[in-house]
Amino acid sequence: MGSIVEPCRVANDLVPYCLRHTFCTDLQDAGIAINIAKELMGHSDISLTSRIYTHYTEASLNHAAKLLQQYRGGNLDDFNENGVEFCNTNCNTNGAK
Repeated sequence: MGSIVEPCRVANDLVPYCLRHTFCTDLQDAGIAINIAKELMGHSDISLTSRIYTHYTEASLNHAAKLLQQYRGGNLDDFNENGVEFCNTNCNTNGAK
């Protein structure tokens, strides 16, 4: 007897377990604190969550840069498209303000 839906493989290494990595990285991109992500993932050790399951993305880097800029009370226009602050005339020789 034939199946209703034919098997379809997207990639040989794509398994349901991969969704855990995606979920945890999505939590990070959404700004969820790592200690909360640890609990949502069911991990007993936060280092497992941070070392294995989270992967930085451009979105997470940009989000972090914007949060830092807001915290510092600055203007988001001081950031380039990659979220990296341009050094202006207020920078000293080591790049710190």
